[in-house]
Amino acid sequence: MNIAILGAGAMGCLLASYLCEQAEVWLIDSWQEQIDTITQTGLSRERDGQHSLHHPHASSDPALVGLCDIVLVLVKAHQTRWAAQQAQALMQQPYSCLLYTSRCV
Repeated sequence: MNIAILGAGAMGCLLASYLCEQAEVWLIDSWQEQIDTITQTGLSRERDGQHSLHHPHASSDPALVGLCDIVLVLVKAHQTRWAAQQAQALMQQPYSCLLYTSRCV
């Protein structure tokens, strides 16, 4: 299963760290520094005192990803338009998309 997560912030990275254990996961974000860090060092997660390291794919270019079975959108509200455009290019029919936005106050 191919899963794209639009938004490589805290929520996107947390979900990617779990999902990449079971699926092909791509984190997509325009924040190049974050993408470079994920690519180079992976994602570190601690749960119940146990540390684990995970290596989802990461890119700022959705064209590298191809079509996905599921697209998760986890961005700030002001990034929703960009994320929706990227999601449309990544989705197959039937569409499966989860949109979660948080409002910056």
